[in-house]
Amino acid sequence: MLRVGLVLSMSLGAFPVMAQSPPCDESAGEPEESSAQASVSTGARTSEHPAMQKARLHIDLGEQLFAECNYEAAIGEFTRAYELLDGHPQRYQALFNIALCEQKLFRYARAFGTFTRAWDEGGNSSVDASALRESIAALRQVLVVLEISSNTQVQVWVDDLLVGQAPGAVTIEGGRHTVEVRARGFEPVKRELRVAAGSRYPVDFTLTPIDTSDGIAPAWFWTGIATSVAATGVGVTLGVLARRKHDDAASEPLLADRNDQREIDNLALSADIAFGAAGILALTSGVLYFITDWGSEPDGSQLTVGFALDGDRTVGMLHGAF
Repeated sequence: MLRVGLVLSMSLGAFPVMAQSPPCDESAGEPEESSAQASVSTGARTSEHPAMQKARLHIDLGEQLFAECNYEAAIGEFTRAYELLDGHPQRYQALFNIALCEQKLFRYARAFGTFTRAWDEGGNSSVDASALRESIAALRQVLVVLEISSNTQVQVWVDDLLVGQAPGAVTIEGGRHTVEVRARGFEPVKRELRVAAGSRYPVDFTLTPIDTSDGIAPAWFWTGIATSVAATGVGVTLGVLARRKHDDAASEPLLADRNDQREIDNLALSADIAFGAAGILALTSGVLYFITDWGSEPDGSQLTVGFALDGDRTVGMLHGAF
């Protein structure tokens, strides 16, 4: 004889439990410590409820699917019954049945969560309280509590299934798992864990913000502009010096020698190089203008450029902070 413990149909007195045992292993998915899943209190009978008329078909079909070991399909039917029984005092029993299906599928963490919901939604004050308590206690022995800390609020995904939020604790089955945390605006972090049942396991995650800029920082553009201006200033300064020495040599040709002419030529050449560098930097800055992310927040970058004449020498200064 089949003893599946489908509380909902028995408690509401709507449908009998199927009498013939199906050709499948009923013990699959049950922790050894628990016997509550095989025999559950039937609870007190209740009068017909309007919502029951809509849920009756789904309860009946879910019970049949459970007896045939089609637990995934049974979950769908009991979930629909749970939705239709909104406001019914024994709605929690639909969650109990869903949890039994999850347990048969070896999804102990999800079964634990659903049993806990059933307890919170009324099972703790019902005649089924002892059965719920036993089921929760038995599952707790085969589960692991991950105590997750993180530098921001995250979603916790275990083996590609969303199981909770962190910082905080989430419950998973013992064994090897892929744990991933995700948060908007941050790079996801994934970690492989092997954890023992019945333990508490602390895990810390540090997420890195995603760079959402579409281009380079404005500091590079302003650096190009500043150095271009500085190179132009150096070129002007050297040109003025070369012109001054040329005029001095022209006014007193008898005092001028080859060294003076060589110095004038060097100053003129240096001025030309400075003007050429200024042109290249100006062109580069023009390109940078179009690839700069002008929406970036100020990053505190500073650049100071200066130049001055010190007798016959040109003194330049370039100071930056990034």
